[in-house]
Amino acid sequence: MYLSSSFLRRALLCLSAGLLVACSDGCSSRSGSSDDNGDNGDRVDGRLMGELTLLGTAAADYPLTWHRLCAQDIAEGELDPLCTSTDDVGDYRVQGLFHRRGLVDTSFTDRFGVDQTWYSLYDLGAVNTAARTNLNATADLMTRAYLGQSAGQTPEECYISPGCIQTLGDQGLDDDLLNRIRDNVGTLLGPLWPNGARPITGAYQADPSVEDDLAQMHRRLRYTYETVAEGLQVEVRTFNDGLGCDGTILTTALVSDLAQDSLPDDVTTLDEDDLTAASQCASSGNIPAPDFVLEMEADPDFGEAPLDVDLLLSTTASGDITYEGQLMNPRGQTMRQWTGQEQSATLEAPGEYLATGRATRNGEEARAGTSIIVEGDFDDLSMATWGLTGSCRPAEQQIGNMENKCLEKMDGTVEQPPLDAPNCSALAERPELIYNPGVCSQIEQYGGELLGICTKPDSETRLLYYARDSLAESTQQQHNRLSDRCDTEGGDWDSQL
Repeated sequence: MYLSSSFLRRALLCLSAGLLVACSDGCSSRSGSSDDNGDNGDRVDGRLMGELTLLGTAAADYPLTWHRLCAQDIAEGELDPLCTSTDDVGDYRVQGLFHRRGLVDTSFTDRFGVDQTWYSLYDLGAVNTAARTNLNATADLMTRAYLGQSAGQTPEECYISPGCIQTLGDQGLDDDLLNRIRDNVGTLLGPLWPNGARPITGAYQADPSVEDDLAQMHRRLRYTYETVAEGLQVEVRTFNDGLGCDGTILTTALVSDLAQDSLPDDVTTLDEDDLTAASQCASSGNIPAPDFVLEMEADPDFGEAPLDVDLLLSTTASGDITYEGQLMNPRGQTMRQWTGQEQSATLEAPGEYLATGRATRNGEEARAGTSIIVEGDFDDLSMATWGLTGSCRPAEQQIGNMENKCLEKMDGTVEQPPLDAPNCSALAERPELIYNPGVCSQIEQYGGELLGICTKPDSETRLLYYARDSLAESTQQQHNRLSDRCDTEGGDWDSQL
């Protein structure tokens, strides 16, 4: 018996709506396993899935919990966003991308009642199968400065432009430009800017009870925008609490100036007095009280696969209320989207599913969500799924001295803890393998094609082996040697040649 490990490890992080098939109020059809697994090459709700993973945190001055996010992608030659939802702390994790670089967006209504759509850049580099991309006010500001300078477009324009998205994917991101923008933002914000802050790619704790300097900065400052004769201008303000703090503008700058070698001399940078003023007016960081209370219930919310689940969105509020819901599989992919209060599904893959909902009434809204834990019992290893807790592989520079390989654990296991950085060393011989939050590639690693997969049922792990440059062995000879080793070690070899 295997119990989902993803809910045991909240560090596994759970992108807005794509082209999804909606159900009417009375829809109660149950989905099959093709909607559950979402591995590379699978279709989930009609969308072909890739193998690349994004994870991160979405936050304003408070965590954006149960919010939809989408990563713009190109699948089968068309723009096709990959969408998911944040969890109860504003974190997300989703596998299925094809493009290594692009844009993520989310829309929400902030605590002042202003509708916002924020964007952030994502970049998996040349060899990674996973990357972190956060959505926050400064990530959005940096993305606006970057695209204005590099593409001459706003994020809104680039997001829906196949040419812009294709160019981002093909050419890669300009690290020098991004670093220059980040340094100029840091100069602009002076003592409020945390040392070494990385708003887009750094670790981020949105919970106000957890110490995080960057999250604290976003509770002290907010950005508004105004179009002036010279272009788009960002206004850096204190928060407005209605009790003496009136959202004072501390400084302004042209967004385009953030992409220059340095800020113009006439730009005012923040000082210690501004730090004091912003601190006195800081947001609590607590999630604003909703206009009305919404609940998402799952019955049952725990059980053995295949698990039949009934979902219900409900509220005690009166009036003309519209409901919409989404169900995410353990890989964070949207497997079902519907309108109405009720929905039913059959969950066949092990892991943690997220069900989220939104209700609107006369311009007011409320959000809710819950998780569903599914156990797995695999008599047939061909039904097992892998890699929800990440993978382990050598650093690229180590490939000359060791095998080009990647290790994954079976999903839903309890015999071993979920993968993390220290656990990689415990599960494989030294030199130490490096933890990667993404899955092992089913195509290639560090330029070497996949040779075969050695599955070891006793340890609930599998090793994927890839070709490497060798003067002593051909690709076929490498394959044969690794196959023999797998048999000797009691594994089951699945050739990929």
